[in-house]
Amino acid sequence: MKNPSIKIKTPPVGAEVGTPVSITGTAEVVHGALTVRVLGEDHSELAAIVVRASCGDGCRGKFGTQLYYFIERTQPGTIQVYGTGGDGERALASVPVVLFPP
Repeated sequence: MKNPSIKIKTPPVGAEVGTPVSITGTAEVVHGALTVRVLGEDHSELAAIVVRASCGDGCRGKFGTQLYYFIERTQPGTIQVYGTGGDGERALASVPVVLFPP
């Protein structure tokens, strides 16, 4: 089985996270370009940033960032990372988390 193009290492599934949330992982995507997002319980975008993996186009690189988000109450949320895989298709990884307000 081929490894997925994007793997999120932190936060783990079900983690309780505050702001800023630290997001790390590995990816093999075109130009190493990735979009990292924090989504609220209604799937609205609370924060987003474009980052680059340390390698792209034929090799797996590491990525990491911190995102600040603002909510009024604790709620389920999602950390989402996506880019364009080597096959030209959208590569996507996500993990469910619990978001805490500042």
